[in-house]
Amino acid sequence: MKLKFIYATLALLLLFSCSVEDNLESLMQDNNEIVTYKVTQEEAQSIVQGFVDEMSFISSTRSANEMSHKEISSVYALRKNLIQTRSGADSNDFPIDLDTLMYVVNFSNDNGFVLVAADKRTEPIFAIIDEGNFNFELLSEEDNDMFLTFLDYAISTELDDIENFSGNISQTRATSNGWTINTKYAPILKTKWSQGGENNPNSYGKYCPNKTTGCTVIATAQILSHFQTISHVNWSYNGVGASSDLHWSQIISDCENNNGVLSSTYTPQSLNEVAHLCRYLGIAFGAKYNSDGSTSVGEDKPIDWFNKWGGLKASKLKEYNESQIITSIKNGNPVYGRGNSGRKKFLGITVKYKGGHAWVYDGYISATKNGKQQNLIHCNWGWGSSKFYNGYYLSKVFDTNSGPEIYDNEVTRSGQSGYYKYNLEYSIISR
Repeated sequence: MKLKFIYATLALLLLFSCSVEDNLESLMQDNNEIVTYKVTQEEAQSIVQGFVDEMSFISSTRSANEMSHKEISSVYALRKNLIQTRSGADSNDFPIDLDTLMYVVNFSNDNGFVLVAADKRTEPIFAIIDEGNFNFELLSEEDNDMFLTFLDYAISTELDDIENFSGNISQTRATSNGWTINTKYAPILKTKWSQGGENNPNSYGKYCPNKTTGCTVIATAQILSHFQTISHVNWSYNGVGASSDLHWSQIISDCENNNGVLSSTYTPQSLNEVAHLCRYLGIAFGAKYNSDGSTSVGEDKPIDWFNKWGGLKASKLKEYNESQIITSIKNGNPVYGRGNSGRKKFLGITVKYKGGHAWVYDGYISATKNGKQQNLIHCNWGWGSSKFYNGYYLSKVFDTNSGPEIYDNEVTRSGQSGYYKYNLEYSIISR
């Protein structure tokens, strides 16, 4: 009997040992699987370099050549602990295996940058920016509200993708596989005009009371630079009324020769004419020029003006629709866009312009990696060139119907507490 008991005990110990070994092996496999979801800095560079290389083969256009001459100079990581420190986000907001959220891959000579996801369970690229460089450590100094809103929502989209991922490691994107550029439509606009005057007597808002045109006015003016349906404007400033002709051929030529911008030094006549146009639009829209440097316009004002006075057709503002916007861009028509703003949930940043922003969608790239298509739409934010982040942004992030909405409790200009949703809307402008 004792011998049988010993044999039984040994059998149980052997069975337990095998079970523990199997569990440990399984755990190691799971851990290895989790680790392989992470995109390293080297892999992030490879993703970007592969995209740049593919772009250099698709076309001989200037925009493609500019992309092919970009060289990677630096890579910075957006760590989870930085987000938690800035926003006070709870650790439960992030997957336990996720220590890095995103990379910024900078090109040399301020020649743009790319936002790359640090996890293989989401999209590889979130944005491709035309000019400037970026460093996540300097987030608190950034004042481009819609870029910050996009970045915040990109983080939310990434976390949502990871949470909803139900496949296995073999179904994630392999960083070594190449890109295929399906379609590319270069930006329609030749302009990179800026709304911000900040009391600058030589800005596009030089004839506005606070020297700031406002985002709605500058977005409308840039759309008009494409269609050129009006050639003469009446305006008034400081009690003096006057009129101005718009020599569009010269204005566009000056923009093409000066990286999209106009200046009092190199293109004084064109700058003056556009400043007159901006003042005219401000009056037509009933703009409120606020003492804090902001300019407010009712959200429907430009749409009504396009239809009644602009010689163009503008659809009613509707919720963001990727296919409609892409179709419009393919047809050669820029798209008027707008959205609300407020405190950034993950970035922990509040900018002074809480009421909203307007900009222009005017370009499109469709790219495929590992059999999965990405649609990136070009945004001209209306903040000029250089560090203000015009570029191609992942459309999926703009589509608030595809992911969680972010509500931010803020104080409005009227002093009342209110909620701001990302709330993206668009209007298709055509002849």
